[in-house]
Amino acid sequence: MAYDQDAGPALAPNLIEALRRAFRAHAAGELREAEFGCRLVLAANKKQFEALHLLGLIEFQRGKLEEAERLIRQALKINPRLATAYVRRAVVFKRKGDQERARADREQAARLGDADRAVAAFQ
Repeated sequence: MAYDQDAGPALAPNLIEALRRAFRAHAAGELREAEFGCRLVLAANKKQFEALHLLGLIEFQRGKLEEAERLIRQALKINPRLATAYVRRAVVFKRKGDQERARADREQAARLGDADRAVAAFQ
C-alpha cells in the first residue's frame, strides 16, 4: 500500500470516490450521506486525514463539540501542518468557551500561513 505523508496510507480508487462523494454531500448539506462516506473510508483506513477532518466538521455542524474536537485532533496527529484544521478546531474551542486553547490554535494556524482565516474565525 502506498503512503501519502500528508494523508496517511493511500486509498483504493473506490474509497477515493467514496471520499469525493462525502465532500460533495457535505457541500450540499447532506450530512448523513457525508458521514456515511467518511465512515466508509475510515473503516478501511482509520488514519485518513480528510475523512477524519470532514467528519469533525460534520459533528461540529450537528453541535457535537466533544466529538468534533476529538476527530479534528486525530486528523491533526496525522497532518499537523494543515492550518485550516487548526482554524476549525479553534472555532470548536471558541464555541465550547475555551478561549485559551482557541487562541493557541488560531496562533498555530497563523504560524502555518493561514493568518487571514485564523483572524476571520474570531470576528
